Amino acid sequence: TSDTSECFGQPMPDLTAVGSNIQWYDTFTLDSLLGSGANFTTGDTAIGPHEYYVTQTVAGCESAPDSATLTIDAIPLPPTSTDTAVCEGDSVPDLVAIGSSINWFADGALTILLASNDSLSTGETTAGTYDYYVTQTALGCSSLADTATLIINSTTPPTTTDNAICEGDAAAPLVAVGDSINWYSDSALTGWEFQGDSFFPADGAAGSYTYWATETDSITGCQS
Repeated sequence: TSDTSECFGQPMPDLTAVGSNIQWYDTFTLDSLLGSGANFTTGDTAIGPHEYYVTQTVAGCESAPDSATLTIDAIPLPPTSTDTAVCEGDSVPDLVAIGSSINWFADGALTILLASNDSLSTGETTAGTYDYYVTQTALGCSSLADTATLIINSTTPPTTTDNAICEGDAAAPLVAVGDSINWYSDSALTGWEFQGDSFFPADGAAGSYTYWATETDSITGCQS
């Protein structure tokens, strides 16, 4: 005979024995006959070792029993992972899971393996919500999946309009429509000028003057 093991929740294999006129029992003292034949379906589903005893009969004489054990191993708990949220355009960090022998999948059915590491670089840069599924393996048994979500929050610029006035006229404000507007004197957003929807530039001489306006989402904190 040979022992066998399987993970909880999986189809259980038969126990097998090689010999003549095989018989299976539940105790070493052969009190209760469970079945006959080389293959024995135990019907066990509970976690733990399940031991059976098997004999062969030759020329009318039954042998002493050999033992055969079916071990049903518990599946581990899912690993611990954390969701991550960033603003569009910012560096996207790896997703991280804590556990043993981590595997990352793209689908809940766990058919598309992405990586076998504690961390996953998603490669995503576009605004949206992305779900990944992560398992850990112990004693050859894979856990159920935990879901790790990457959220890339969109950053939409505010709506602005250009202004044209005559030299010497009263100043007219530049206006932006959006959330928490900030005005800057350069596209790198290093020269902050004003916070608010309406901005009165100090320029007075004839010429063309360009300013840049951003908005900051009140929920995500992302600046456009």
